[in-house]
Amino acid sequence: MAQASGIGIQDNFYQSAISAGIAVGITAIIGFVCFMIFGSGIQETMQWVVTLCLVSGGATFAGVAVGMSAGAKRERSLAQTP
Repeated sequence: MAQASGIGIQDNFYQSAISAGIAVGITAIIGFVCFMIFGSGIQETMQWVVTLCLVSGGATFAGVAVGMSAGAKRERSLAQTP
């Protein structure tokens, strides 16, 4: 019954992790370039980049996981109604 929508817990986790990884990569590149352009030191730049990556990765993971779970739940409820 849990696999009725085609999205399992493991698939949800993998999609969330992949999305978070992409968000972290993009944030790291943009953050590093911006801080270096504006003349911050390398230590301050890396502190900010790590902080921004943790926040963006965590938020993206949570958002995708919740969104996919809600979508899967809605698909299951629509599939069960005659």
